[in-house]
Amino acid sequence: MQGNIWLGLNDGISKINFSSKVKQFEKIKSKIDSITNYIGKFNNNLYLATSKGINKSFVNHKKFRQYFLPLERDKIQGQTWSLLNFDDKNLIVASRWGLGHINKNDVYKRFSEYKYTGSVWNMTKSKIFKDHFFISGSRGLGLVSFLQPNKIIRFSKIEKGILWS
Repeated sequence: MQGNIWLGLNDGISKINFSSKVKQFEKIKSKIDSITNYIGKFNNNLYLATSKGINKSFVNHKKFRQYFLPLERDKIQGQTWSLLNFDDKNLIVASRWGLGHINKNDVYKRFSEYKYTGSVWNMTKSKIFKDHFFISGSRGLGLVSFLQPNKIIRFSKIEKGILWS
């Protein structure tokens, strides 16, 4: 079997690699300080969407240990639910306050306010519309342009697999 399975647990995260034994990130040793809602990979690092914000993985080569530290806690505080590796330059963050993104330098910027999106819980890239992604959350389903994030197309009804707006 190929690939890995990442498990988000209440007290840490675990990685199951089918070609080796289980690798586990215990809460204390890995410094995960909250409940993990989502695990994403961006810029060759693991990022966690947690109940307290975003955490980023770091490696202590002397101790052969990987651990996580809060990222931009002064800007991202509280519930973050999902991450989307949009392109090689941006990791999109879905949170209680709407949408934001993290660039390659780990700088967070909110780019769509709550008044436009509501709380955003999940995201997926559009396979049809370039530079667009779907969001779901407190205001239902929407299509967002990365270039114009406050201009959201809302879908008011889903019936028999068809979206109506």
